[in-house]
Amino acid sequence: MQKFASLWSIATIVGAVISFAALSSNHLTAATTDENPITRLMGYWSGHGLVVTRSGPEKQFKCVVTYRPTKDGELLRQTMRCRNSDGKFEAITTLLFSGDSVTGKWTETTHNLGGDVSGKITDEGFDVHLSGRFFQAKMRVSSTACDQLVELTPVQTDQFKELSASLKKRC
Repeated sequence: MQKFASLWSIATIVGAVISFAALSSNHLTAATTDENPITRLMGYWSGHGLVVTRSGPEKQFKCVVTYRPTKDGELLRQTMRCRNSDGKFEAITTLLFSGDSVTGKWTETTHNLGGDVSGKITDEGFDVHLSGRFFQAKMRVSSTACDQLVELTPVQTDQFKELSASLKKRC
């Protein structure tokens, strides 16, 4: 059960990082344009993910992700809910963008995990490093106005090799 919980926790981290794309470079209240890789992801997304395990079968799951600004418009609050036949999890992330830098905190509420996020905005989305007491990974998020691809590679591959997610929103 702990191995499954860890896989779900990693999937949760993916959702946390996906949330970065909902922010403008300085404020969430800036106008959304398809040219900006950060602001174009604001709203409701859903899709499928796949965890490639170190040994054993791949794990598939369905996720719903929402991206909303905080009351003051400076931060993003992301909520991700995922499930498959083996279980479910929920993650909440709050992030800040300054210039082309990304910083923030993530919390996986089902398994009581959390950590820090840091990285850079790219032309397609962003590249970040996820850190926590029990987990570290590199993540790349690339998107268009209606599609988003997330690829996560852990620093240590003792539990899984890769996690990817393909999300869509109505355009």
